[in-house]
Amino acid sequence: MMTKAIPWKAIRKLLGVFIIFVCFFFIYSPDSGKKASNKKSCKIVDYACRDGNLLKGALGDYYCVNESIFFVETSFSNVLTPRQACAIESTAHHNPSFQVYVLMTPIKAIDFSDSYIKIISTLTNVHLVHITIEDLVCGSPVWKWFVSEKWKKSKWQASHLSDALRFFLIWKYGGMYLDMDIVCLRSMEHLRNIAITENWERVASGILIFQKGHELMKRCMYDFVQKYDSSNFVANGPGTITRNIKAYCDMDNIGKISGADCNVDILQPAAAFPIPSKRFQREDVNLQNALDFSENAGTFLESSNQCRDST
Repeated sequence: MMTKAIPWKAIRKLLGVFIIFVCFFFIYSPDSGKKASNKKSCKIVDYACRDGNLLKGALGDYYCVNESIFFVETSFSNVLTPRQACAIESTAHHNPSFQVYVLMTPIKAIDFSDSYIKIISTLTNVHLVHITIEDLVCGSPVWKWFVSEKWKKSKWQASHLSDALRFFLIWKYGGMYLDMDIVCLRSMEHLRNIAITENWERVASGILIFQKGHELMKRCMYDFVQKYDSSNFVANGPGTITRNIKAYCDMDNIGKISGADCNVDILQPAAAFPIPSKRFQREDVNLQNALDFSENAGTFLESSNQCRDST
């Protein structure tokens, strides 16, 4: 009795067709397409800067930035408040050799018909730049944090977005970051690798002056991403730099950091906070008498509630 031969050739052919069908299904099925489209990514723009690093605007504009001054408006507003305009104007006036970048995040576009935008636009060393945060931080640890949308859980979204951007900007470009309520009283052009303490217990994050690529700013940027707390207002800004400056300089006493060999200096509170916030809120405080505008005064003034003429 003859046994029938197994048709291996036909089986292999059928198996090959089946494998091709399975691959085709997974590659072109609607579900796989959705998964691919939901996976976010960013494209780093390949544009060579002779001096500095590239800063990409939202409208296809590019800037080669190096050791500049940065203000960041992260409330998605398309205009400036009087206090913000005062901060920008005073800084540009006292630091004419620096380029000042005002990075704004409007939903549509900056409103150049706004009266304060018009004033700031006349300053020759000021650049009003419409940015998209996702494109700005592409290629950095901050990008993953931003697209994760953890910041959307916060009650202080604008503040926490600016917390992330300040460490990124000064690490990548170098120069100075100033909060939008910081009025400049005199030139900062001689300052390098400077932070300011609020009360000798905590370092302020509203004024940062560091060289590009400074290790402290890099540590702050990574630490911010890893330990971000959407439920805490100050932990991500002052908390981040205070924790990291102590570790970086191996010094628990903030008052002694300037004497440590870590390429960081700490300015005393009077340099920017001449009136403690609790006293500032008292109605009986005479600002004109309380503030010192002499040559011995501090370089900055935090205009917590109103902007004063510093000239």
